[in-house]
Amino acid sequence: MTILYDKSVAIREMNRCGLHWFKFDEASGNVTDSKGSAVGALYGSPFRVTGWNGEGNAMSFDGVDDWIYTTQKVPLGKISIRLKIKTTQFTLNGGTSLVCTCQGTGEFGFLIVLEEGKIVAYSTKGTSSIFNIALKSTITVNDDEWHDVLFTWTGDTSLDGAKLYIDDLNIPNITGTALVAQSNSTLSTGTIQMGDKRSSTTNSPFRPFKGQLDEVEIYNDVIDPHFNKSLILHDGEYKNYVKGNPYIPSEKKNIVMTSNSTPAPYAVSSSSIYSASYPAWYAFNGTTNGAGDCWASSGISSPQWLQIKLDYPLKIGSYSITSRNSGSSEDINQSPKDWILQGSDNGTTFDNLHTIINEVSWQANETRVFDVSTDKEYLYYRLYITSNNGGTLAMAVGELLLYSLETKETNPSWQTMSTSLPTPNQFLEQGMDLSPLLDRRVETLEPIPMIEKNEILGANEIGKVFSKTIDLKKYFDIRIMKVKMNI
Repeated sequence: MTILYDKSVAIREMNRCGLHWFKFDEASGNVTDSKGSAVGALYGSPFRVTGWNGEGNAMSFDGVDDWIYTTQKVPLGKISIRLKIKTTQFTLNGGTSLVCTCQGTGEFGFLIVLEEGKIVAYSTKGTSSIFNIALKSTITVNDDEWHDVLFTWTGDTSLDGAKLYIDDLNIPNITGTALVAQSNSTLSTGTIQMGDKRSSTTNSPFRPFKGQLDEVEIYNDVIDPHFNKSLILHDGEYKNYVKGNPYIPSEKKNIVMTSNSTPAPYAVSSSSIYSASYPAWYAFNGTTNGAGDCWASSGISSPQWLQIKLDYPLKIGSYSITSRNSGSSEDINQSPKDWILQGSDNGTTFDNLHTIINEVSWQANETRVFDVSTDKEYLYYRLYITSNNGGTLAMAVGELLLYSLETKETNPSWQTMSTSLPTPNQFLEQGMDLSPLLDRRVETLEPIPMIEKNEILGANEIGKVFSKTIDLKKYFDIRIMKVKMNI
């Protein structure tokens, strides 16, 4: 089962062992650290764009002289570095730096770089030309799509203790074994830098990054990207508690555009416009005051489309189309006849949500409502029109409105998921997140000294007795127990 990024898991792990979290969500200026105390100073002119999931901001770098510098070093031992990347860059000769805390193999630190369109994670150990860890992904990420990158290391030389994940957090893309162990009590030679790798704030660019970064997370432990999911065993059945839902009526999405990009972060676009007097945003301005208050396409060639990017992903239950407010039969017949309502997460790949064929006999300024059945939220919605009602000059829409999905009231209940031991996939898909009540993770405990108890030996018994009590209420799921005696 593929496991994708979940912010609740990031928050859980950040609370447990987080050092720094750069979200880039500031309106402008330097980058703040939402977890630690680092401040990222901007050099060149990196600028903020829409975040990886359509929320907040990401940082865009120009590949020339943009980079971010902090004065914060990181521990060398156990580490997890996570980031989101979107790029088309292809770099040879050592790659371009995404996140780094050192300048090269002669120093101590970590580097996450982009090389030949692939992610490479390095750990250095202060020996020139020799990396402590070098993991290169087997898949490319320079496809202009967002990718989730996670590098973890146990800080020691355990077999496959270093792992590099790309998008699927269930199975590492590649693993490796470090040459030497390093301690969290020692700090990296350099400080955290993003988008480039330089020995000072004044020297020339080394290998600048061209693309976007978001959600740069640094931890001083190996994080668990999995969900901790649980089911309750009761009367021989594994059960999940399903919360009830209050009734939530369908509501109109109130959008009043004053241009194609105002108010931000809304954005409206179209396949074409008849003229500057019929812009796409007129279909989202909240009015149909006259024949000119509409979007109209340039001609009637198929297809023509009208699109809006929302402020956050929305699951809709219906939408409405209003025709032009005109007494002209030509204007009214420009109303859509055949179309598809589509939804998208990225504005590039669309799902077909609702198809209409032969919607005829429109009247002036008439509003028609159409129900949609979808279980998914979308950031983008597009009206994809393939024909109108006979208009010869354009395809036109007076107003396009979206309505949120009505939520019916349901009562809380326990539901049986399985009558036999569930599979790992069943736990992930149907289990409950009981964190922090059951904050479970595999952990190796420090050695516990035992106490000599020779006095319990009988008069004729020979040997030594050692004893130590382990609180099984605290450690109730012990996988392995080793006993070592030094006599």
